[in-house]
Amino acid sequence: MAVTLVNPGGLPEIDVYRQVSIASGAKLVFVAGQVAWDA
Repeated sequence: MAVTLVNPGGLPEIDVYRQVSIASGAKLVFVAGQVAWDA
């Protein structure tokens, strides 16, 4: 099963994880939670 890791445009890029992971085969999509950087 291939996994595509995505950081949508306009969001901070963190080296240790991605905002979205899409697993092929069964087409599962996992979306990370968000927190404020400058609240």
